[in-house]
Amino acid sequence: MSVRRSDASPASWAPPSVPAGTTSEAAPGPASSPPAAPPASGFDAEQNESPVALHAGAPPSPDGMRSIRVTPLDLASPGGQKAVQTSYAFLKEQVAGAVAAHPEQASLDFQPHAALRDTLGDVHVRMDRTFKGVPIWGQQVISHASQAGTVDSVTDNTEGVPDASLSVTPKLTADQALAAAKKNFGNTVANTPAPKLLVVKAPDGAFHLAYQMKLNDFSGAIPLSMNYFVDAKSGKVLDKYNTVDSFRGKAQVAAAQTGASTSTRKAIAFSDAKPVSSTLHVGKELSTQKATLTLKLTHKSVEGLTATLTSPSGKTVQVAVPSGASVQTSVDLSSALAGEDSKGAWTFKLNDATPGDKGSLTQWGLKLDTVATPPPPPLGVVGQADDTTLYAGLVDVGSVQNPDGTWKLADPTRGGGVNTRDVNHGTDVASAVELSDANNIWGEPSDPTNQTSAVDAEYAAEKTYDFYKNEFGRDSIDGKGEALNNYVHYKTDLVNAFWDGSQMNYGDGDGKKSGPLTSLDVGGHEITHGFTQRTAGLDYVGESGGLNEAMSDIMGKGVQYMAAKTNPAVKFSWGVGAEEWTPGKAGDALRYMDDPTRDNAEGGHSVDNYANYAKDLDVHYSSGIANNAFVLLVDGGKNRTSGLGVDKGIGMEKALQIMYRAETVYYTPAETFKQAAQACLNAATDLYGATSDEVKATTQAWTAVGCI
Repeated sequence: MSVRRSDASPASWAPPSVPAGTTSEAAPGPASSPPAAPPASGFDAEQNESPVALHAGAPPSPDGMRSIRVTPLDLASPGGQKAVQTSYAFLKEQVAGAVAAHPEQASLDFQPHAALRDTLGDVHVRMDRTFKGVPIWGQQVISHASQAGTVDSVTDNTEGVPDASLSVTPKLTADQALAAAKKNFGNTVANTPAPKLLVVKAPDGAFHLAYQMKLNDFSGAIPLSMNYFVDAKSGKVLDKYNTVDSFRGKAQVAAAQTGASTSTRKAIAFSDAKPVSSTLHVGKELSTQKATLTLKLTHKSVEGLTATLTSPSGKTVQVAVPSGASVQTSVDLSSALAGEDSKGAWTFKLNDATPGDKGSLTQWGLKLDTVATPPPPPLGVVGQADDTTLYAGLVDVGSVQNPDGTWKLADPTRGGGVNTRDVNHGTDVASAVELSDANNIWGEPSDPTNQTSAVDAEYAAEKTYDFYKNEFGRDSIDGKGEALNNYVHYKTDLVNAFWDGSQMNYGDGDGKKSGPLTSLDVGGHEITHGFTQRTAGLDYVGESGGLNEAMSDIMGKGVQYMAAKTNPAVKFSWGVGAEEWTPGKAGDALRYMDDPTRDNAEGGHSVDNYANYAKDLDVHYSSGIANNAFVLLVDGGKNRTSGLGVDKGIGMEKALQIMYRAETVYYTPAETFKQAAQACLNAATDLYGATSDEVKATTQAWTAVGCI
């Protein structure tokens, strides 16, 4: 439940029972006692600003926008201790008042999770609910206290409490629970998690004492960070689901996608010290993504053969020829020939260095999987921009000069830094290398082909940092300047991009379903998963998972929208990932926020209204509910399913402020769509006042998608 009220009387509030999901990132163990000896007044006397009357709407910012800045409040500071003390005392009073009717609540307590302070003078304290000293997964309470130091309202999201008879003494050790999860996982585990002891409500509807852990395997097409709950008494796996965002979508094939395949069957005799040469021609001018050479030959000896392949541009690569009297092989030359233009003569040379030997080149062939060569960047320069991107024209990205005079792709001026490194088609980010350039002009035609999409990734991260800083006054995703780290060229032909819990990983696409997944809205989407992880902690399953995805789509579009104001090469649309999706096919996207049902015609399963929500629906498809509510709030219009709509949209800037405040101040880990609707109404009221047009539009938008 999410409420915002002016009545601060403690007796008027009691812990409700409402639907919830499952999540909490709080550390397990006995509940923390609230700090003692709070300061005499205020939450943080050193940082206080003039108090502002609640519910009257936020004061205008210098640019005329109404916004409320929120900043993390250190729990160890005097103000943080005071905030926790105030919140804890209020919540314990409510529990004490309810114990007479609900004796099981005597085992409930709270431990501090995080605190925020905003420019209204309010302090918001997140508390994780505990049972007999053990955190309850997904149950979180947020108290909202005024500058005067009294609790004004509470956001509570719980689903019942465990029976008082539930024991919190485990029979299994953490190592035994981890072994049970690994056995179930089956894949190669890339991490060694420390299981956390929690109380969890399992799919069977009952509360269990369980160990929670995440097992990672990022090597596949769909990265895995499986969240496991293992019963601490029986060792049974109670529940599991993937918590890593996977920027995946429909299996589409671009109209411009094509391949070139050519071979010769005319046998050519060869002998030692007399190389033979054969040439094949490709007539299409395309950019090579995959190159496979096939080879058949007979050979008197079993060794001594060397070979090369030369592209039309003159690039020559060595071809490994297996030993043997009869050879039939296929050689992958993709990494060596990536980006080569296919049109023209391809020359294969074979040399036998064994004295007195002879043989016959029976057949050789060349198969190229390619996409149309992308158009050159637009003419003209944005400011002093001279770095070339795939999707945003010419830009200016950060760089640092190395001691040898070269430059590396990194920006140290934004928070703790924005950094981009090359995984070189692997998955081990620890072995990733820095990208370097001789003249600090990135993405020139003469530069290595691995540069251009890396410039996009760096630009997207820099613009995402600027977006959170300029629009919300937030210093990176944690509010404290956290470094943003990109890893590009992740695996080979990976049609995916994902936030793995600490950094961004970008695949290059396969040239068919997508190009490199490094556009502004995709980068903003992935980084926002980190923002969500560090604020509301929306669990990546069920309704909260769909809301998690929607928040990333929404903020990713905010990044694109703001960048388009200063970069004419950036074109805003409501299509998610439109720039990279199906190269050569105009007008399509991975998802369509303005009409999620359009996704279904192209192989998806998205819904735009809560009436069509099913609890097993993939979070990427249920995100359409909140996505469409946001579009209606921005632009106005009608929801396709309900026919209801918003009379007049409030614009992108105001709508973003509402969504940001809802997530940072009101969303809890197990938020449902209907709770999110109420949270947005609370946020709109805080920002613009209860009778404002913005509150009216927010009400209409969430009503149109079936959540009010």
